[in-house]
Amino acid sequence: MQWFVLFLALLGFVHQCIAASASVYTQQLCTTKVGTKSVKPVPSTTYALTVTLTKNIIVTSTPLTTITPKAVTSTITTSVATTVIVTGPPNTDTLTITQTDTATSTITGTSTATATETASTTTTLDPSTSTVPPPAGFTPIRNEPGFVPKIKAREALGLAVRAAAPSQIVAKCHPGKPVTLTPQLYPTSVICGALVETITTKATTKTASTTSTITAATPTSYVYSTVTYTSTSTIIPAPVTSTISATGTATTTYAACGPTNIATTANGGHSISEVDGGVGNSASFVSVDSAYSCCVACITSSDNCRGFVYIGISGFECELINGNTCDPGVAFGGLQFKTDSSATDPGLPVGNGRCGIVQDGGQVDPY
Repeated sequence: MQWFVLFLALLGFVHQCIAASASVYTQQLCTTKVGTKSVKPVPSTTYALTVTLTKNIIVTSTPLTTITPKAVTSTITTSVATTVIVTGPPNTDTLTITQTDTATSTITGTSTATATETASTTTTLDPSTSTVPPPAGFTPIRNEPGFVPKIKAREALGLAVRAAAPSQIVAKCHPGKPVTLTPQLYPTSVICGALVETITTKATTKTASTTSTITAATPTSYVYSTVTYTSTSTIIPAPVTSTISATGTATTTYAACGPTNIATTANGGHSISEVDGGVGNSASFVSVDSAYSCCVACITSSDNCRGFVYIGISGFECELINGNTCDPGVAFGGLQFKTDSSATDPGLPVGNGRCGIVQDGGQVDPY
């Protein structure tokens, strides 16, 4: 039934796209399922549906009759010749100017004309920047009561033995080794649906039963008579009115994704090497190119995102840890991170979401 609904959706889309521009259109959509066991070869199934449509076009031809009126004679007398002296405004520092001059002359020996000048200026300003405040109840990871930026040697043992809850999907990072996911995910099947639509056009021409009548413009014969006068007209420029339009692109910054909510080291400056998703939480992955973008994806998610970890593996760049409820400030199900006591380089970027926190789980045992 799902594939039948998919074909109906594709049929509507293809009909809109090709009815006026193509005769045949093929659309294919595939989905890949993943699992924890490797399957070789990966089974692939394709479902195809072919649809033929006919487009009927009716062309109506209407007989046309034209009536031409009798020619008339018109006399045009020109009695004024005007000399105009223009005094323009000073140069203005503008990007684009549109100028319209209108002169009105009265012949009384010496005439005075008024000009209206309008200048439009378009200026591009620097884009504005807006900051989105953190959601209600949000706690940055470095502001958590349990987060330890630095520890003394005698406190390391206590942090190392904190209990870790059973995990679902765990990302780990060790010095000199690539980031890994536990358990490993593999493609298990590929299912494709194809829709082929053929459009044929059938045209029919018929003659209208009535005749359309139009009347042509009346032919006019002109007789010109010219009377010449000499006059002087002065155009006085009007004040310039400038209109400035500013355009730009607004930039949105999320305060909840600042440096205080993206941690790569803890517990005395040691590398964050492991993130435990906890019990009762689920994971989803989004493709982004930075830890900040991963944080924004979590903060703006509608899936009750409790925390995030930026992994950087193709296809698994950003892991969002989601819950069934929204519990700001709570490490639900034992959601936590741990650090490697033997490494001090920046580790996995980790942070809190609007519906929970990733608590500090102390140090992991050395390998």
